[in-house]
Amino acid sequence: MRVLILTPEFPPRIVGKIGEDVSALASELRKAGVSVEVITYHESVSGVETLDNGVQVRRVSNPVSPHINILTWTLNVSSEIQRAVADAVYAPASPQIDLIDVQEWHGVVAAVAAKKAFGLPIIYTTYSLEDHRSLNPEDPLSIGIKSIEWLGAYEAKIVLARSERVMSDLTAIHRVPTDKIRKIPSDDSDWVQRTLGVYGEAIGNG
Repeated sequence: MRVLILTPEFPPRIVGKIGEDVSALASELRKAGVSVEVITYHESVSGVETLDNGVQVRRVSNPVSPHINILTWTLNVSSEIQRAVADAVYAPASPQIDLIDVQEWHGVVAAVAAKKAFGLPIIYTTYSLEDHRSLNPEDPLSIGIKSIEWLGAYEAKIVLARSERVMSDLTAIHRVPTDKIRKIPSDDSDWVQRTLGVYGEAIGNG
C-alpha cells in the first residue's frame, strides 16, 4: 500500500497536535510495510527528503505573500500542494498511490483535485470544526472555511473524527452520514492499527 498524507504541519514545523500525530502515524505505517509520503507546508524549506525511517517528505512553500487571512493563504498554497501530489504520482519507478489521507481542511482543495485528476480515494481526518474554533462561525470567513470542510467530508470515502464531539457535529453541522464516519482518537493505544484498517476499507481491502 502507498499512501499520501497531506498535512498543514510536520516536524520540524509543529503548530499543534496534528504535526506530532502525523509524524507518529507515518513512522508506524512504515513499520507495518506501508509506503508513506507526507506533503506538508514549510515557510522557508521546499523539496523532497527521505527520513531515516523511510518516510518521504515533500515540503512546499506558499508562492504568494502576504495574505489577508487563513482562507486566502490556504487557497494559494493549494496550487503547490497539487503540484507536489502530481510529482508523487508521476515519480519514476514508484508504485501506484492507493489513497490520500488529508489531515484537516487546509489540504482539502488539493486532495479533491487529485481525486478527480487521478481517481484517488480520500480519507478526510479532522480534529475540530470551524464552529468549534470561531467566535463567529457565521461570518464570511468562517462560512468559506466551513464550505471546504463540507467539501472534504462530501468527497471523502471515509471521514476520521478525532473526538466524539467532532463525530457528532460532522453530522449535525455538515450532514455527514454516520456510517461514513469513524471515530479514532489519536490517544487510543491502537489508533494506528485502526487507521490502517480504515485505509484498507477505503481501497476495498477491509
